[in-house]
Amino acid sequence: MAERRVLATGRRFATVLRTVVLASLGLVAGVGLTVAVAAVLWSALFAALAPRRAVVWADAAVMCALCLAQTSLVQPEALADSTNWVLAAASITAVTHQWYLTTRAGAVLTAAVVVCEVAGGVSAPIALWTFAEAAMSRGLVLLLRSGARSADQVIASAERTRREAAVASARRADEREQLAVLHDTAASTLFVAGSGAVQGREPWLVERAAQDVAVLTTTAPTGDLDLAEALRDVVRESPLDIEMRAPETVCLTASAVVAVCRAVREALVNVVRHAGVGHAVVSLAIGDRNVVVEVADRGSGFDPAAVPGHHHGISRSIVDRMARVGGRAEVTGGSGTVVRLELPRA
Repeated sequence: MAERRVLATGRRFATVLRTVVLASLGLVAGVGLTVAVAAVLWSALFAALAPRRAVVWADAAVMCALCLAQTSLVQPEALADSTNWVLAAASITAVTHQWYLTTRAGAVLTAAVVVCEVAGGVSAPIALWTFAEAAMSRGLVLLLRSGARSADQVIASAERTRREAAVASARRADEREQLAVLHDTAASTLFVAGSGAVQGREPWLVERAAQDVAVLTTTAPTGDLDLAEALRDVVRESPLDIEMRAPETVCLTASAVVAVCRAVREALVNVVRHAGVGHAVVSLAIGDRNVVVEVADRGSGFDPAAVPGHHHGISRSIVDRMARVGGRAEVTGGSGTVVRLELPRA
């Protein structure tokens, strides 16, 4: 990418430079003036048609013809020094060709121009300077292309690293979500069943197990969902006596609704496990910019900062989950516990 841009820029610069040089040579009087003007017009055509290789070779043929006709185009005394306008045109042409051809092809055309210069009457030592000028142009081409190629490699490597990092990050996020879902569903249900909270055959436990299986085996929904209705479903699944405060309908993206519902479910499971009460309040409110969901209980409470690092119910199933959908979660303890979830409305 960078190499192509550098080469294209160099070609434009070289072609414009040659056109300017040939236009300056048009100040030469006599026969030279007419031919120089024709050379300028040809250079403009060359700029429009290049970089087609056939056009470059045709351009070289035109320059060789000018070199062979020097005795008719310039003053005799100019053939022996560098004031020869054809020599100047040939030199800038050889310089320009290096930007359009391979190294070998550029060398061949430069050699052809030099041979025609000498055959046209230019002193050989002076004509050989065209080789030096073409070589410097070729060196600049190689240097800039090498630098641009290195830049392309660095950019490609950085993009590859960024892409690999993005894939790895997405994979880790997916793994964290899967672990959080497993923690929130089957693991939580089994914990409740084994903690003594279940007395005999509880209908809600059967429904909870069925819901767990559905969550673990179905794909995530897409589009928009009604958060209020989804929260009512979560409340109905809980063994707690829950007071629900919510408007009739609150539509959000499916990913946001799923994240909030799973976080609320985890908060309610924590009430069952740790609060020592059978009642909780789930409230849903719509602000100017945010949607706020709160799960509150008047149980024993706890200090969130004192939760051991290996316990992931709050960190993964609530805080991290909300962060992944652009929201935030705040858990406060004391006289009871309040889990506050916030999401932007848009």
